[in-house]
Amino acid sequence: MKRTLTTTIMALLLCVCTVFGMTACGGITQTDIDNAVNEAIAPLNGQITALEADIADKAAKIATLESEVEKLEEEKASLTSDKATLQASIAAKETEITNLNSSITTLTAEKQTLAEKVAELEGRINCLEDNHAFEVSYEWATDYFACTATQDCTRTACDVKNEFTATAITVSGTTLTATFDGVANAAIDISTIENKDYFIVMGENGNSTYVIYNKAGLDAWRMAATADASTNLTLACDIEYNASWPKLDIVYNGRIEGNGYAIKGMDCLTYRTESYDSVTYTTFINELGSNGIIKHLGMAGCTFTNEYNSSNTGSSGFVCENYGIIMGCYNASTCISTADGDDDLGSAAGIAYRNYGLIIACYNVGTISSAAYDDASGISARNLGTISSCYNTGTVSVQDTSSDHYIPCAITSSNYKTIHDCYYTQPSMGYNNYAYPSSSTPTATNITNISGDGWTEAMNAMNAAIEAYNADETNTVKCDYRYAINTDEATGSVQPLVIVAVEAN
Repeated sequence: MKRTLTTTIMALLLCVCTVFGMTACGGITQTDIDNAVNEAIAPLNGQITALEADIADKAAKIATLESEVEKLEEEKASLTSDKATLQASIAAKETEITNLNSSITTLTAEKQTLAEKVAELEGRINCLEDNHAFEVSYEWATDYFACTATQDCTRTACDVKNEFTATAITVSGTTLTATFDGVANAAIDISTIENKDYFIVMGENGNSTYVIYNKAGLDAWRMAATADASTNLTLACDIEYNASWPKLDIVYNGRIEGNGYAIKGMDCLTYRTESYDSVTYTTFINELGSNGIIKHLGMAGCTFTNEYNSSNTGSSGFVCENYGIIMGCYNASTCISTADGDDDLGSAAGIAYRNYGLIIACYNVGTISSAAYDDASGISARNLGTISSCYNTGTVSVQDTSSDHYIPCAITSSNYKTIHDCYYTQPSMGYNNYAYPSSSTPTATNITNISGDGWTEAMNAMNAAIEAYNADETNTVKCDYRYAINTDEATGSVQPLVIVAVEAN
């Protein structure tokens, strides 16, 4: 650029000198012109240099800004994508919120309905607690002290009759499990109910079930069962009776659920009834009818004593004559007949004197004895039904063993029908340990005397027989009990196996 300016200025000076003559130029030489031009353009050269530097600086800044713009464009694109994603998420959340609001509206309505039901039930509970009651139409034992079997002992302060129903009742510790108001397996803590002797739950079939805690409860059930032989009984604990039992002279067709507990200390002496052709029996229940069931109940430390000198007399721990079902029960009591006479006198047995029904998964560890020479056995003195999966380790004896017609037997002394898979430890004192020959054709299979260790094998065989019974579809009442080895060293030698409840097949 300097050269171009210099050439331009020199050209101008030459033109002037040419026009006006060299004289006009004062004799200026080319050198003078060059020097003048250089002086003239020196400032311009400095400015040009500064401008070039400034242009370079601006170019660098432009490059930096272009790079930043590119980065911002990339960030803008990313943010635009994020915005679209967030907008889609917001739309989904708005839909979810709409659905939740709908659910909240529905749940609020349900909550209101439940709150109203809770309020109603709390009102019932408060009413029942105020009257020391728990069930529908009957109250605590204190209300029955002045009642007879024919009186209506229902309070009227609480109008909740027939509002609770129960089809099955079990008690374990302080928890009662039943079906109430259509709610299956409702668990109820009964430990906080004060001053309880018993309470009553109404069943779907209209039968009442007495859930008892003590002697007063058992006596209240006996009074109710005398009036209504279908009144059920459930034990909530061991019952320390420790008194004389007047016995139930009825045909009982209810259900007794022992829940593995025992009636203890009951003392039953000779009881005379004229309704059985002068037959006299000493026992808990005179006759168990065809619809009657006794389950998982023990008789422990009781004494059943017959002292009546007449034909057809005897004693037993549970029933005189069984036409129903006795399962999962045990006798650890003493059954004695002190009567001394001839034929059909002085029979004694641990479970039933005469069995026409079913005795299954039951055992005797109590003492059975007769002063005469009549039937005596651990389970049933005479079997005209079925005895299955039972065992005896209790002492069975008679005073007179001179006759081979009536003998002490470990399971049953007279078998007229079916007995199978039963075990005993006492050796025979007469004909055999399970069956007295009869004109009929009885079935007696797998009746074994165990000497020493053999109870595991016996347990397995009896449990297998129970399983076979349950597998028979004609048996509508299943046996939900099995044998287990008794690990208690204090009782294991006499009571080698115990009954445990299991889920029915």
